[in-house]
Amino acid sequence: MGENHNKNYGFPYMGSKNKIAAEVVKVLPKAEVLVDLFGGGGAITHAAIDARKYKHIIYNDITDIPFLFKAAVEGKYKDEKRWISREDFFKLNTTDKYVATCWSFGNKQDTYVYGREIEPWKKALHYARVYGDYSLL
Repeated sequence: MGENHNKNYGFPYMGSKNKIAAEVVKVLPKAEVLVDLFGGGGAITHAAIDARKYKHIIYNDITDIPFLFKAAVEGKYKDEKRWISREDFFKLNTTDKYVATCWSFGNKQDTYVYGREIEPWKKALHYARVYGDYSLL
């Protein structure tokens, strides 16, 4: 892989092109416009922005994830650290696109990301990593 193989591109989800995004953009020809027709989590668009290879980038997807991606690029989620429980997810997934997308299984926006058995462990790890609080481990 290329020099950016450790960088995360776009939103995480099953099927993300995160691991190959920099390499894909690297082999694409330089042009005025890049059209990412099936943008998904935005990995290719994100890598293309970083590469500064295109004057204009059109990011398209059947979902509303492009709007979430734009907000993220503009810094809306730069300080996002909250833990979203299963209960929180089902309260917020119809009104908070960040929660609906980033805390859903496969970014489908209707199913919580973790199974009931693993959720307490994921919460404990989240608290340890994000807040430095190891009390749940």
